[in-house]
Amino acid sequence: VNRLIISWRTIALSLLNTLAVGISSAGEIADRVLDAVVGRLANRAVTGQVVVVALDERTMAQSPNRNFSMTQYANVVDAANRAGAKRILNDFYFDRREADRDFPLFVDAVRNMGDRVVLAVSTRQVPGSDEKVTTFPSKQFGPDVPMASIAIESEFWQVWSAPIAYRAEGRLLPTFAAIIAGRHSDTPKSFRLDLGYNTRTIPEYSAVDLLSGKVGTRELAGKDVIFAPTAPSFQDYFYLPGHNRIPGGFLHVIAAETLKRGNPVDIGWIPPLLFAVAAIGLALLPRFQRAFAPIALGTTATLIGGKIFLGTMLVTSWIGAALFFIAAIAANVSRTRRRASAQRENPVSGLPNFEALRSQAAFGSATVVAAKVVNFEDLAAFIPGDGIAKLVEQVTRRLQLASQGTTLHHDLDGTFAWLVPY
Repeated sequence: VNRLIISWRTIALSLLNTLAVGISSAGEIADRVLDAVVGRLANRAVTGQVVVVALDERTMAQSPNRNFSMTQYANVVDAANRAGAKRILNDFYFDRREADRDFPLFVDAVRNMGDRVVLAVSTRQVPGSDEKVTTFPSKQFGPDVPMASIAIESEFWQVWSAPIAYRAEGRLLPTFAAIIAGRHSDTPKSFRLDLGYNTRTIPEYSAVDLLSGKVGTRELAGKDVIFAPTAPSFQDYFYLPGHNRIPGGFLHVIAAETLKRGNPVDIGWIPPLLFAVAAIGLALLPRFQRAFAPIALGTTATLIGGKIFLGTMLVTSWIGAALFFIAAIAANVSRTRRRASAQRENPVSGLPNFEALRSQAAFGSATVVAAKVVNFEDLAAFIPGDGIAKLVEQVTRRLQLASQGTTLHHDLDGTFAWLVPY
């Protein structure tokens, strides 16, 4: 005898569909929605040890013909050097500026900072194809200049992860985040960004203020400086889940802060699914069947709360497949219970029928009292409209007074019955 609410076949089919959802990553939609909510509620401040010197709209407006010359780039590097910056990471590539007459000035400024300067290696995807184009710094900087990848890859038009190491044209390169956090990987590797950071707390200084002396040692000494474009004309903006569009330089800051805070770990979707299967399996046992709904809701809440809590410790879990399994089992349980309820309920009065009375547990010392509406079948056949329903309603109302609050049962032939304890 099957003592579970639903059959083993139904459970196996639900689990099979769940595995398909997990393997195909279809369940990630729920996880991404939750991650976006976490991002929207983000309130953690950054450490302030990584700052952005921005080539912003104000700087561009004060540059001749809105053109920031290589001389000015060199002056920014020199100014950061004089301010005692720990490092300056240039989030620019200059493949179209190498022919400028003042490009050697920028090369000299970079060389003067030695290993405290990092140049960007850009990797961009060719629109409409899978081909990627990588731009390395000019050979004029020399073979020993530090380089790092600034590759950013998005999923669903948003940036969820960032690389620690990225392979570009056969060369394994660190990223800005890896250099700032002192991390290393021998293979290309990515990690999930901590979306709990409030991007408004990232220290940002305009390049024009650095060049004028308004920003200096107090703001930059001992800190990692990311020199990055933020002016809209650069089109270097990305969507961070739960946040507004932010400059690419801000993404490097969030990635660096994530790595500086700890070692991100991804446990995947199988552990949450195993937890859900164990909890729901328990709820299907006869002893706990009455508490199925609270257990299912509690398991769902635990999965969501656990995902958010683990996220604060840089542990990524994927609960979409587990939620799908709970929903599939709950839908089958609900359908089975509705069918059982319909089989034990009189369709006219809505009262439990005699089948429900027969299936009751032993009720001890009690007397069964019955009353029958004579010729009920004939009345049901000849009374027009909803007249029979109104007749049953009136009879039910009177018999409920007689039954003194005990459950009233109504069978299809017009017989009513209730139990009267001794």
